[in-house]
Amino acid sequence: MAVPWDSRCLVHITWERRVILTRIEQAVLDGEIVCVDDSGRPQFRNLLFHRGNPPCFFAFDLLISDGKDLRTERLLDRKQELRRLL
Repeated sequence: MAVPWDSRCLVHITWERRVILTRIEQAVLDGEIVCVDDSGRPQFRNLLFHRGNPPCFFAFDLLISDGKDLRTERLLDRKQELRRLL
């Protein structure tokens, strides 16, 4: 599944485009919920005041996967595992 990403995140999930982690039973992701403007920049004020584009979730880290705590692993390895799962 193709998932848009940039240098700050690995996956961009919107209400219209749901990404399902089908290869694992349980995961804990680290990320942020933001509204992006028409240029793709996060606009936290729009999220706060419920205006602009619908909110989306930017996941940038996989902390736990199938009960395994990955927080002691290298950040690069966790990001690669998150990309593999998506």
